[in-house]
Amino acid sequence: AYTANPTPHYKMAYNVVPGVKDSWSIKYNLLWQKILRLDGPFPWAKVVPAEVAYYKVKRNAFGTPLDPRHTYIKTDWLSWAAAMADDDETFHELFDPIFHFANTTVDRNPFTDLYNTVSGRQTWTSFIARPVIGGIFAKMLV
Repeated sequence: AYTANPTPHYKMAYNVVPGVKDSWSIKYNLLWQKILRLDGPFPWAKVVPAEVAYYKVKRNAFGTPLDPRHTYIKTDWLSWAAAMADDDETFHELFDPIFHFANTTVDRNPFTDLYNTVSGRQTWTSFIARPVIGGIFAKMLV
């Protein structure tokens, strides 16, 4: 469901989400519509620019959270969202916080694909060294 309040974006849910004033979520799977050259189901030129601009507004020091219910992000999904950007500057605004996280976190584990975008800490110890981390190369596909 589209809303223009507070700025244009598509909601996380049609219904009210308890405790969430501003319903939104990263629509990371839209990238595959572009990569696979699908004509729909969503109008790319209308949906993606608004979404990507909104992700920048919601960004924390270590990236944009998945949605407003928590502050964590999946590294692969944020990489996919960054790859949807129309220009390199916007791509880097969304992607560079991942680099910042990897280079400044105090957690000394293999690269995690789930971390806190505010603290820069690994969220759970089980999300390390998984194949999904290859998602950081999504930009190479577009």
